[in-house]
Amino acid sequence: QSGFRAYNRKALQTIKITETGMGVDSQILLDAAEKGLNIVEVPITVTYQGKTSKHNPIDHFTMVLSSLIRRTAERNPLLYLALPGILAILLGTTAGLRVIMIFMRNHAIAIGTALIAVLLLTVGFLLIITAIIIQIIKSLTQRTS
Repeated sequence: QSGFRAYNRKALQTIKITETGMGVDSQILLDAAEKGLNIVEVPITVTYQGKTSKHNPIDHFTMVLSSLIRRTAERNPLLYLALPGILAILLGTTAGLRVIMIFMRNHAIAIGTALIAVLLLTVGFLLIITAIIIQIIKSLTQRTS
């Protein structure tokens, strides 16, 4: 892709760019589609001289992907953050119960499983708390808009 874009006045007035870096293109396309704006691809011919990109493909992919993940989580935090958080808590609880069962049977602590249980429980609770905070902020900003 060349990176060349053309926007009409309605698009420029409708789309509010909030992303920076490589996520801008994705944000513009997603916002345009959500707001019912027409998106047309026009083929062009481009010839580049010398180095064609400032970023290597892996960096570019990582930046775009992180932008899309952040945008998705912000739009529906309870689904994309709280649900994995609940799953992590369930897995952590299962691992913790396994540690207790091993201790009751062998009088030994399964340190590896215990650490995994603590990690899963911690991540799960952090995801749920983050989802709730983002949902509250989202609700408050929608009320004031």
